[in-house]
Amino acid sequence: MVLSLMAWNVIGLFSSSRILGNLLNQTNCDVCVVTEHKLANDALDVFKSVNSEYFPIFNLREFIEFPRTGKEGGVGILVKKTLRYNVGQVSGVRDERIVGLKVITQTDTLYIFGVYMQSDGDVAAYRDTLQRLEDLCTYYSEYGKIIIAGDFNARIYENHTYHAAKQKADLMRNLIGNINLHVCNHRREGDVSYTFRPFETVLDYVLIERSSSEKIVSCVVLENNETEIASDHLPVICHMDYQIDVAIIDQAKPRSNVKYTAWDKTTIEDLVQYQLQLSDRLCKIITPDTGAQLETDSLYEQIALCMTLAAEETVPKRRFKHYLKPFWSKDLSKLHKIAMIKRMEWMNKGRPCGMEHDSYKEYKAAKRAFRNFHDTAQNEYLDVIHRELDEAAEIDQKLFWRIVRKRTNKPATACNELAFRGTTKRDPKGIADLFAEFYAELYSDTSSTAENNDTDFPPITVDELDNPFTFEEVNRAIRSLSLNKAAGVDGIRNEHIRYGGKQLIDSLVYLFNRIRITSVIPKTWKKGLIIPIHKGSRKSKKRP
Repeated sequence: MVLSLMAWNVIGLFSSSRILGNLLNQTNCDVCVVTEHKLANDALDVFKSVNSEYFPIFNLREFIEFPRTGKEGGVGILVKKTLRYNVGQVSGVRDERIVGLKVITQTDTLYIFGVYMQSDGDVAAYRDTLQRLEDLCTYYSEYGKIIIAGDFNARIYENHTYHAAKQKADLMRNLIGNINLHVCNHRREGDVSYTFRPFETVLDYVLIERSSSEKIVSCVVLENNETEIASDHLPVICHMDYQIDVAIIDQAKPRSNVKYTAWDKTTIEDLVQYQLQLSDRLCKIITPDTGAQLETDSLYEQIALCMTLAAEETVPKRRFKHYLKPFWSKDLSKLHKIAMIKRMEWMNKGRPCGMEHDSYKEYKAAKRAFRNFHDTAQNEYLDVIHRELDEAAEIDQKLFWRIVRKRTNKPATACNELAFRGTTKRDPKGIADLFAEFYAELYSDTSSTAENNDTDFPPITVDELDNPFTFEEVNRAIRSLSLNKAAGVDGIRNEHIRYGGKQLIDSLVYLFNRIRITSVIPKTWKKGLIIPIHKGSRKSKKRP
């Protein structure tokens, strides 16, 4: 497929969301850079809901409240969900006027930066933002191709009498020369040559490295009645000859506050719907045309994603239970989200340890801030409870002791009775003897000779191992899976597989035989979750 990139400055995201969604449907573009003068944090939910076929890319700091002024602007990127496995957010961008997207194509790695430059006469602020953009482009140009799109608020093709406008245009030209960029708007097609209607001038640009200028297929400024209503700017769409392997199925909708899939709450109707949804998704993957084109890793990722999406749509969810932590507040939620974001940044950089690593330091600081606030809120809540107890003690003694006993009584954990082989013991010594007898018999060798053990297992020949996997063999293995077990790094639990139905078994048979033939195991299967448990005292926390 040819990569299509669109850039558009909208007047208001709330009022323009419907028109922007329609424009995405009409153009079917892969990446859309959206800029707005007052793109605030509360617009994030609206940005997510512009079009169900796209997901948003924001700077991580967009999730954090920070002061805003009338001069500030915002930028975000909408990415088509079919590119889910080919894109990722560029880390290290700490600017609300710049956002980065990494796109992996068949031949190159692209770094697309969305930009919204200052529109006022503050040339110093404009220069600082442009310098940060140049630094990012210079750094990431060592790892891939650079593309920049957005509203630069500079007219580089005109002579200016206004001093600030001339300086901004000169700074923009310097950026293009320093990074050796090519302006795609030179190759625009159609009747419209400008992007800013009031002055019929160009303020919005798509820039690409000059060495890649032959990749440009077309660059068009779009004009219709709807775009004129939504903004003074006209959208620019550029098509480039970069081939991308797109995902076959769509991505899940943004998740709500759901924590886990509650398989223990499913009904027969839920499981039937899960099988139907899963079968419908898998039928799009395992076909003679598409299945053979996918590599083993991609094939398993698609199967796992099908199970995850089908479960999210049909299986009941386990949500946060507020009564378990009555002291929880919005401030705690905000700090918890920040800590999780910092943890993801740290994990994406390879989980480095040591305060010399910025990602590790920021993650630990965010985690410490959350825990301190959590402990403070919990202690304050307990103080309130204790005050209520004190008041109850002065007013009603029976109520006081009833509350105290209810909060302090714990169920007995000692074993008061044990039965084994018809013998029941209730005293501590008798219970201990029965335990000893049980484990002595459990680990004793009851066979007469070691040779007898070999006869318990039928001999396996090499020819049998070379046979392809069958439906009955995989089905028998699935039926032996235990339930209520933890998921791996892919989030797939045994319930996803046990309740998947015939179509899932067919897909797994196809996958296993592909692995047998190619000798390639999915990378996800080689990863595990290891959680070291601290022994306490002065022992190292890294000791297993």
